[in-house]
Amino acid sequence: MTYKEYKEEVESMNIPSQNIELYRQSTNDCIQNLIDKVIACPSEYEDDEGNAGCLQLTIGFNDDMSEWGAQTGDNSYMGPAYSFPHWSVVYITPDSTVEEIQDDIIEQALSLITQ
Repeated sequence: MTYKEYKEEVESMNIPSQNIELYRQSTNDCIQNLIDKVIACPSEYEDDEGNAGCLQLTIGFNDDMSEWGAQTGDNSYMGPAYSFPHWSVVYITPDSTVEEIQDDIIEQALSLITQ
């Protein structure tokens, strides 16, 4: 189920839709800055398989998505996202857009919260 499909059901999951919208608004600049970094120096970032131009971003959420923490890279379970029960993990590439990264993060979080 995509974020757009979840959006209609979010209120019934006890997740105020304004929490999701606040998350989107508060991460716009941060995610764009990460995309810009990958575009500027793709060789500095790689995924788990060694592919250049990929920056791992992990976002942790609480049960109603009113609180969250973010970190880049693999921090061996010691970064700010890991104190939350639900984690979304995405890879930012030079062709990523803010909206698609946010949608992917939200879709993952909602699917975990509803399990």
